[in-house]
Amino acid sequence: MAKILKIVLDILKPSEKLSSSDLVSMLVDVKGTDIVDLKVDEVDKKVETVSVVIEGSDLDLQKIQDVIAKSGASLHSIDQIKAKGNQENV
Repeated sequence: MAKILKIVLDILKPSEKLSSSDLVSMLVDVKGTDIVDLKVDEVDKKVETVSVVIEGSDLDLQKIQDVIAKSGASLHSIDQIKAKGNQENV
């Protein structure tokens, strides 16, 4: 089975209830995650649009989506996924 190495996400997060550093900390704690890079793209009164790049050795997209939902943010789109196949199965 392929291993997901990188995911680029577009996320809407509440401006006041969830800081960017809190969201990054929650995401980096997901098993298999090594690096989380967050960039604020747009700021409105109540929400921020952020781009999040997550890298790791074997990312679990479902767990990442669960963390985002539990944080109070919402996943707007999955903009990129990078995966590596298992060459032993070829």
